[in-house]
Amino acid sequence: MKKLILILIMILAFALPVLANTITFSAKTNDFVTYTDTTELYLEYKLNEKTTAGFTFTVNDLVFGTPTESIDATLDFILGNGTAQLGAGYDISGGTSYVKGKILNYGLGDDLKFNAKVKYNFPADTYWAVANVVLDLGKVDLIVETRTDSDGAELYSAEAKLTFNLTENMDLTVGYEINGWDDSINDWDAMTISDDLNTASAKLVIRF
Repeated sequence: MKKLILILIMILAFALPVLANTITFSAKTNDFVTYTDTTELYLEYKLNEKTTAGFTFTVNDLVFGTPTESIDATLDFILGNGTAQLGAGYDISGGTSYVKGKILNYGLGDDLKFNAKVKYNFPADTYWAVANVVLDLGKVDLIVETRTDSDGAELYSAEAKLTFNLTENMDLTVGYEINGWDDSINDWDAMTISDDLNTASAKLVIRF
Protein backbone atom coordinates (compact mmCIF):
# COMPACT_ATOMS: atom_id res chain seq x y z
CA MET A 1 0.00 0.00 0.00
CA LYS A 2 2.80 2.43 0.90
CA LYS A 3 4.57 1.70 -2.40
CA LEU A 4 1.40 2.46 -4.34
CA ILE A 5 0.92 5.76 -2.49
CA LEU A 6 4.53 6.77 -3.09
CA ILE A 7 4.14 5.99 -6.81
CA LEU A 8 1.01 8.16 -6.93
CA ILE A 9 2.90 10.97 -5.19
CA MET A 10 5.69 10.76 -7.77
CA ILE A 11 3.17 10.92 -10.59
CA LEU A 12 1.50 13.95 -8.99
CA ALA A 13 4.86 15.60 -8.40
CA PHE A 14 5.60 15.47 -12.13
CA ALA A 15 2.08 16.05 -13.45
CA LEU A 16 0.73 18.78 -11.19
CA PRO A 17 3.45 21.37 -11.89
CA VAL A 18 2.16 21.47 -15.47
CA LEU A 19 -1.30 22.39 -14.19
CA ALA A 20 -0.54 24.31 -11.02
CA ASN A 21 -0.79 28.08 -10.84
CA THR A 22 1.53 28.25 -7.85
CA ILE A 23 4.31 25.86 -6.82
CA THR A 24 6.12 26.31 -3.50
CA PHE A 25 9.02 24.24 -2.18
CA SER A 26 10.44 24.80 1.27
CA ALA A 27 13.03 23.09 3.43
CA LYS A 28 13.47 24.26 6.99
CA THR A 29 14.97 23.18 10.28
CA ASN A 30 12.48 23.69 13.09
CA ASP A 31 14.78 23.06 16.04
CA PHE A 32 18.52 22.43 16.01
CA VAL A 33 18.42 21.45 19.69
CA THR A 34 16.15 18.46 19.13
CA TYR A 35 17.39 17.97 15.56
CA THR A 36 14.10 18.10 13.69
CA ASP A 37 13.54 19.28 10.15
CA THR A 38 10.65 19.61 7.72
CA THR A 39 10.68 19.55 3.93
CA GLU A 40 7.50 20.57 2.18
CA LEU A 41 6.25 20.70 -1.41
CA TYR A 42 3.06 22.69 -2.00
CA LEU A 43 1.14 22.84 -5.28
CA GLU A 44 -1.84 25.11 -5.85
CA TYR A 45 -4.33 25.33 -8.70
CA LYS A 46 -6.99 28.00 -9.04
CA LEU A 47 -10.08 26.29 -10.44
CA ASN A 48 -12.05 29.53 -10.82
CA GLU A 49 -12.41 32.94 -9.21
CA LYS A 50 -13.88 31.43 -6.03
CA THR A 51 -12.22 28.01 -5.74
CA THR A 52 -8.60 26.93 -5.21
CA ALA A 53 -7.24 23.38 -4.87
CA GLY A 54 -4.02 22.65 -2.97
CA PHE A 55 -1.76 19.63 -2.51
CA THR A 56 1.01 19.34 0.10
CA PHE A 57 3.64 16.62 0.44
CA THR A 58 5.60 16.85 3.72
CA VAL A 59 8.64 14.93 4.93
CA ASN A 60 9.69 15.32 8.58
CA ASP A 61 13.13 14.36 9.98
CA LEU A 62 14.61 13.86 6.52
CA VAL A 63 18.10 14.82 7.70
CA PHE A 64 18.23 14.25 11.46
CA GLY A 65 16.08 11.16 12.03
CA THR A 66 13.80 8.53 10.56
CA PRO A 67 11.80 10.22 7.76
CA THR A 68 8.01 10.34 8.05
CA GLU A 69 5.85 11.37 5.10
CA SER A 70 2.37 12.80 4.85
CA ILE A 71 0.12 14.12 2.10
CA ASP A 72 -2.66 16.70 2.41
CA ALA A 73 -5.22 18.01 -0.07
CA THR A 74 -7.44 21.06 0.40
CA LEU A 75 -10.22 22.82 -1.48
CA ASP A 76 -10.66 26.48 -0.53
CA PHE A 77 -13.57 28.52 -1.77
CA ILE A 78 -15.46 31.72 -1.18
CA LEU A 79 -18.82 31.13 0.48
CA GLY A 80 -21.04 34.17 0.33
CA ASN A 81 -19.11 36.89 2.12
CA GLY A 82 -16.98 34.34 4.02
CA THR A 83 -14.58 31.54 3.23
CA ALA A 84 -14.69 27.75 3.51
CA GLN A 85 -12.30 24.82 3.24
CA LEU A 86 -12.59 21.07 2.79
CA GLY A 87 -9.54 18.89 3.30
CA ALA A 88 -8.17 15.40 3.76
CA GLY A 89 -4.78 13.98 4.69
CA TYR A 90 -2.88 10.73 5.03
CA ASP A 91 0.12 9.94 7.21
CA ILE A 92 2.01 7.48 5.01
CA SER A 93 4.36 6.36 7.78
CA GLY A 94 1.72 5.96 10.48
CA GLY A 95 -1.15 4.77 8.32
CA THR A 96 -3.61 7.30 9.78
CA SER A 97 -5.95 9.65 7.92
CA TYR A 98 -8.22 12.60 8.55
CA VAL A 99 -10.92 14.69 6.94
CA LYS A 100 -11.61 18.28 7.93
CA GLY A 101 -13.69 21.30 7.11
CA LYS A 102 -14.19 24.89 8.19
CA ILE A 103 -16.32 27.97 7.53
CA LEU A 104 -15.08 31.41 8.54
CA ASN A 105 -16.84 34.78 8.74
CA TYR A 106 -20.02 33.64 7.02
CA GLY A 107 -22.53 36.46 7.33
CA LEU A 108 -25.94 35.64 8.78
CA GLY A 109 -26.88 39.31 8.76
CA ASP A 110 -25.31 42.75 8.77
CA ASP A 111 -23.92 42.34 12.29
CA LEU A 112 -23.86 38.54 12.76
CA LYS A 113 -21.20 36.08 11.56
CA PHE A 114 -20.93 32.30 11.78
CA ASN A 115 -17.72 30.25 12.15
CA ALA A 116 -17.19 26.49 12.37
CA LYS A 117 -14.36 23.97 12.22
CA VAL A 118 -14.39 20.15 12.35
CA LYS A 119 -11.88 17.30 12.05
CA TYR A 120 -12.32 13.52 12.10
CA ASN A 121 -9.41 11.09 12.49
CA PHE A 122 -9.41 7.43 11.49
CA PRO A 123 -8.87 4.60 12.21
CA ALA A 124 -8.66 6.18 15.71
CA ASP A 125 -12.32 7.24 15.35
CA THR A 126 -11.72 10.52 17.19
CA TYR A 127 -13.10 13.92 16.33
CA TRP A 128 -13.50 17.50 17.46
CA ALA A 129 -15.69 20.31 16.29
CA VAL A 130 -16.38 23.90 17.25
CA ALA A 131 -18.88 26.52 16.09
CA ASN A 132 -19.77 30.03 17.14
CA VAL A 133 -21.75 33.11 16.26
CA VAL A 134 -20.23 36.59 16.60
CA LEU A 135 -22.50 39.59 17.03
CA ASP A 136 -20.87 43.00 16.50
CA LEU A 137 -23.08 45.98 17.41
CA GLY A 138 -20.26 48.49 17.63
CA LYS A 139 -20.42 49.32 21.34
CA VAL A 140 -21.37 45.75 22.29
CA ASP A 141 -19.84 42.47 21.06
CA LEU A 142 -21.19 39.01 21.85
CA ILE A 143 -19.63 35.61 21.09
CA VAL A 144 -21.44 32.34 21.82
CA GLU A 145 -19.46 29.18 21.15
CA THR A 146 -20.01 25.40 21.46
CA ARG A 147 -17.39 22.65 21.18
CA THR A 148 -17.10 18.89 21.22
CA ASP A 149 -13.99 16.73 21.68
CA SER A 150 -14.39 12.94 21.61
CA ASP A 151 -11.02 12.43 23.30
CA GLY A 152 -11.20 15.29 25.82
CA ALA A 153 -11.90 15.55 29.53
CA GLU A 154 -15.58 16.10 28.65
CA LEU A 155 -17.47 15.56 25.41
CA TYR A 156 -18.99 19.05 25.25
CA SER A 157 -17.98 22.60 26.15
CA ALA A 158 -19.65 25.98 25.75
CA GLU A 159 -18.72 29.58 26.38
CA ALA A 160 -20.23 33.04 26.03
CA LYS A 161 -18.39 36.35 26.15
CA LEU A 162 -19.94 39.82 26.20
CA THR A 163 -17.81 42.93 25.70
CA PHE A 164 -19.01 46.49 26.38
CA ASN A 165 -17.12 49.46 24.96
CA LEU A 166 -17.68 51.82 27.90
CA THR A 167 -15.56 54.68 26.59
CA GLU A 168 -13.02 55.24 23.84
CA ASN A 169 -10.30 53.82 26.10
CA MET A 170 -12.20 51.39 28.32
CA ASP A 171 -13.77 47.94 27.70
CA LEU A 172 -15.57 45.63 30.10
CA THR A 173 -15.76 41.92 29.27
CA VAL A 174 -17.81 39.33 31.15
CA GLY A 175 -17.99 35.67 30.31
CA TYR A 176 -19.02 32.19 31.39
CA GLU A 177 -17.55 28.84 30.32
CA ILE A 178 -18.86 25.30 30.85
CA ASN A 179 -16.01 22.73 30.76
CA GLY A 180 -12.59 24.23 30.06
CA TRP A 181 -11.29 24.76 26.53
CA ASP A 182 -7.51 24.82 26.01
CA ASP A 183 -7.69 27.95 23.88
CA SER A 184 -9.55 31.21 24.34
CA ILE A 185 -12.98 31.66 22.84
CA ASN A 186 -12.81 32.04 19.04
CA ASP A 187 -9.22 30.68 19.14
CA TRP A 188 -8.96 27.23 17.58
CA ASP A 189 -5.39 25.97 17.76
CA ALA A 190 -5.37 23.33 20.51
CA MET A 191 -8.98 22.10 19.98
CA THR A 192 -9.03 20.25 23.31
CA ILE A 193 -11.56 20.18 26.16
CA SER A 194 -9.14 20.03 29.07
CA ASP A 195 -11.29 19.95 32.23
CA ASP A 196 -14.83 19.83 33.65
CA LEU A 197 -14.72 23.20 35.42
CA ASN A 198 -17.33 25.93 35.02
CA THR A 199 -15.80 29.40 35.11
CA ALA A 200 -17.20 32.94 35.35
CA SER A 201 -14.91 35.83 34.41
CA ALA A 202 -14.84 39.61 34.25
CA LYS A 203 -12.13 41.88 32.85
CA LEU A 204 -11.78 45.63 32.65
CA VAL A 205 -9.32 46.92 30.04
CA ILE A 206 -8.12 50.53 30.22
CA ARG A 207 -5.96 51.88 27.38
CA PHE A 208 -3.62 54.79 28.04
